[in-house]
Amino acid sequence: MIIDEPIQARLVAIFAPLNTVAAARAFPPPRSLSASLEKLIPDDGTTRRNINQTTATYFSTAAVDIWLRGVHSFLISASLTEARACSARFES
Repeated sequence: MIIDEPIQARLVAIFAPLNTVAAARAFPPPRSLSASLEKLIPDDGTTRRNINQTTATYFSTAAVDIWLRGVHSFLISASLTEARACSARFES
C-alpha cells in the first residue's frame, strides 16, 4: 500500500511512543482521550487548537481499543451461534 509521506510521518509520530511501552501498559486509563480533549475546549470562542504528543497517542490507542472490542464482540457472537444452524446451510 502506498501512503503519502505527510500521512506516514503523522502515523509514525502517533504510534512511536507506544514502541517503548510494554503491551500490557500501552493503553491509558479509560476516558483519557475525552478528558484530554475537554481541556482544549476554548473559552474565547476560537475553534483551532493544537494537541500534544500524548493526546495524539490517545487517538491511536482509542482506535485500537475500538477495533479490539469489535473483534471481541464478533467472537462472542460467533460462539453463541448454534452450530447446527450453520452446518445446515452448508449441507444443502
